[in-house]
Amino acid sequence: MDNDSILLDASSTVYYLAREITNRNRLLVVTNGIEVAQILAKNPSNTIILIGGIVDSNASSVTGLLSEQIIRELRVQKAFVSCSGFSLERGMTEVHIEEAQLKRKAIQTAQEVIGLVDSSKIGKEDLTSFAQIHQISYLFTDSGIDPEWVRRIELAGIKLVVCK
Repeated sequence: MDNDSILLDASSTVYYLAREITNRNRLLVVTNGIEVAQILAKNPSNTIILIGGIVDSNASSVTGLLSEQIIRELRVQKAFVSCSGFSLERGMTEVHIEEAQLKRKAIQTAQEVIGLVDSSKIGKEDLTSFAQIHQISYLFTDSGIDPEWVRRIELAGIKLVVCK
């Protein structure tokens, strides 16, 4: 993962991923997550692009038209995104429309989309969809996932990784 160009959303799940990759070098990271940017900027070999827009004080994120314009101009290797709901019918969904719009644009700029989905969100659908299942390269979840969902996700052709 050294030398990758990645996009990280502002979710709490992706925040924990950022904490795990602080020792990676020469990353080009695009994020709307203020805390994610702060963590990864501690490694001086990394380049962090915090996209502009309106600061959401409740979520420590930046969203809005400025963010979408910046993302539209970029191309990253991997986009790591989380969601508030996931189903096979609607894919990854989000309760916040602004976050969903930004994630939708981010997915269009990425060569690969990696979904980080807490098992409690699988089978749940929220307000708006931002990624259909055919757009997801890998789906990572925790060991709390129901075995029936493992079967259904794998049958849908999504590469599933269950983390311990």
